[in-house]
Amino acid sequence: MSAPKPSVALWMPVFIKDARARAGTLSHVEHSALNYLLMLLWEHDGSIADDDKAIAKELKLTVRQWQAMRPTLLADCTIAQGRITRPETASELTKARRNIAQKSAAGRASAEARKSNGRSTDDATAVQPHAGGGEGVGNNLLYQEKGKRGSEPHAHTHTRDGLTIIAGGAR
Repeated sequence: MSAPKPSVALWMPVFIKDARARAGTLSHVEHSALNYLLMLLWEHDGSIADDDKAIAKELKLTVRQWQAMRPTLLADCTIAQGRITRPETASELTKARRNIAQKSAAGRASAEARKSNGRSTDDATAVQPHAGGGEGVGNNLLYQEKGKRGSEPHAHTHTRDGLTIIAGGAR
């Protein structure tokens, strides 16, 4: 089972200074509607249908409210061929996709490097379940070398149920 692909629809950058400047002359309702509009454009890949009824519903407005504030909220949008787009949103979506692709490629390269170095994380790694107080007691997995009383515990490798467990370290 593979992990789901990262999606740019999961997050959207907000540039606080720009957002506050844009909202400076807007009422609270207009500001809220603008934020919903920007999220709607982001979620729909930067383009939505120019449909007053559908947009009003998504922005939590009546059609009459939407139509009254439409010119203000669409001031930096492009309307063509029945679609509403916003160049800034398109640019940020491109950056987000490039960022996801770059991080994904880096993750794959890192996994391949670990695999070729013999340090692959494909196999399960046993983890010390909980810390304890004594050497070699229960699940503590800290063992003291025989004949070296009082010395610090040393790391040891153990095989249990087909897994290699690395245990030990400083207390």
